[in-house]
Amino acid sequence: MGFNNGGYKKPNSQGNGGKKPYTPKIKVDYVQKNDKPFVNPYNFISVDLENKNTSDVTKCNDKLFTGVLNCKLITKTPLAVPDAETMTTVTVFDKVSKKEIQHSEYKFYSRDGRLAIPGSSVRGTIRSMYEALTDSCFVTSKEGGIITARSNDAFKPGVLIRREDGKWELYSAERYIFKVNGYNRFDRDKQLEVEKQELHKNPYIYGRKVYFLPVTTGKTDYSKGKYIVGKYVDKVLDDNSKNPKALPGYMYIGESFSRKHFESIFYIDNPRPKFEITEDSRDFKGLEESYKVYNDPAVNRSAEATTFYRGFEKAKKNGAIPLWYKVSNDGRSLEYLSLACLGRFSYRKNMGELLGKKRACESRNCVCPACAIFGMVSDGNGIGSRVRITEAVLDEGFNSNDVLQKATLRELGSPKVSYAPFYGNQNTDVVLHYDDDNAAINGRKVYWHNTYKYYVDNRKTKRNATMELVNPGVTFSFKVYYDRITKEQLESLMWSLTLGENNAESSRCYKLGHGKPIGLGSSKLIIESKVERNCEDGYKVNVNSDISFDTDKLPELFSRERVEDILIISDMGALPKTEIRYPYIYSEIQGLKPDDNKVAAHQWFTKNYKMGSKSSQQTWKSIKAIKDGKRLYAYQAVEKQNDNKRY
Repeated sequence: MGFNNGGYKKPNSQGNGGKKPYTPKIKVDYVQKNDKPFVNPYNFISVDLENKNTSDVTKCNDKLFTGVLNCKLITKTPLAVPDAETMTTVTVFDKVSKKEIQHSEYKFYSRDGRLAIPGSSVRGTIRSMYEALTDSCFVTSKEGGIITARSNDAFKPGVLIRREDGKWELYSAERYIFKVNGYNRFDRDKQLEVEKQELHKNPYIYGRKVYFLPVTTGKTDYSKGKYIVGKYVDKVLDDNSKNPKALPGYMYIGESFSRKHFESIFYIDNPRPKFEITEDSRDFKGLEESYKVYNDPAVNRSAEATTFYRGFEKAKKNGAIPLWYKVSNDGRSLEYLSLACLGRFSYRKNMGELLGKKRACESRNCVCPACAIFGMVSDGNGIGSRVRITEAVLDEGFNSNDVLQKATLRELGSPKVSYAPFYGNQNTDVVLHYDDDNAAINGRKVYWHNTYKYYVDNRKTKRNATMELVNPGVTFSFKVYYDRITKEQLESLMWSLTLGENNAESSRCYKLGHGKPIGLGSSKLIIESKVERNCEDGYKVNVNSDISFDTDKLPELFSRERVEDILIISDMGALPKTEIRYPYIYSEIQGLKPDDNKVAAHQWFTKNYKMGSKSSQQTWKSIKAIKDGKRLYAYQAVEKQNDNKRY
């Protein structure tokens, strides 16, 4: 007895199994366009990973100060602070896909009927600035922080088998493939063909052990050039008792995507395991982290509609996981595991190792300047915050209805820390890999100010959203309470809030809220007054409304090198008449739709990565230091000539 081994249809007179005539797909290449420069929305404040300025907060003999700073936030560009609890979905017709889709809409955050900005948002923004100015630790990056990335090179098929003692062994495997009716069919040879709706059902379940017969006559495998993708499967059997020639294998069911042809069975081709792996190893934990990333809607937008690598958890429980792996050049060590041939893998170095001495503080006896006043969390050794920041509430002189606009925003998306050309510190022209000895991060991510109306999108999709925005020129009030901090800390805090210029017309601004990459959230913070409490000689309150700074003197806790970078990138006028946007692809090819994958933004990053990885003579475009070159260039998709091969 076999499983669903029919499904083969004799070709009709058209020679395509009754399907519509094949239309050759447009094949493109990409050309850098030096007449289309732009600046990436973000850059990095450098960090000194070899040094950490620390102190013991349990030992302080300095005079301490307590009081409150009464502050204003003035919007310079529209501000988006969406209230997640107000999200609604509307059904709209998408003219490009010509389908009805669900589109999300949000109201601006409010408290007791007044527009507001949550205190946590204001505090987080101010702390991040303080960390950058003082070159403090990365408080949100603990010792772990697994970094996952997509592979640009094909991995090898393999199977993880759990032993009785709980350890796993990795076996090399040979890939056998079968067609799926519902994927993109491409030939008329007879092999096993399975209906798409039968996937994830018995026996086509990820990780399930099966028996199968390979194709032995006619076309026995599918190749791309000299590379054999896999050998064809003829039949899948319920057992091998009636046919001793049947081979044992493990079902590998991946994900459906454009131009996909096959699913697979992995046959262990060598009874001797290649590597031994434990579940607490970085290899196994990295594999689990990749699985989480695939199924995290915050990272992978498709995760809301489907489960990626369905059956992985069950396969892990049952003790057999078909997957893909990569070994070192000498073949002696395992480098990476992945759930796909060209899929996501985890670097062996985690974020904690890349941060060097800038890892998050863990002891109150050795804390960075930011943790000393904003606090930190550690196992039994934390520090309470000496600073409390309230919500920023719309000033009484404004009516909520009069200060709002409604806009559909451009889709937000950017490469993550895994994209080494941008997030890795490019000290040389050699390709940087996070597992290299000299690998380091580029610094603290900050955004350029963008005064152009770039944030509006005329198309409503599943991936963007419509939000209420507060107009420019609107003010919010908030307070910063400080308790028992030194004079040096107070001066640093006040300078951080105002960026050294305490006037509403200053061009030195913060970025707050949603949509920073597309020009939203530029805001100026000022201190209207400082109210200080003194109990040394009886209870006294001192009020100072004249807050100014000596432009030639910086607080002692600050790093002058970092201050110089911050003053450039926080300046609203730093990039006049400059297009600030994410890297992009554009095309003038007729017949190529705007939402075609060939002109998707990720193609720019893929092309750029390959420019660096081919040889030392070709280097990728990276994010240069703030003081250095800032420009990047678009790529144009151009049609390849005389290439009508069917793919």
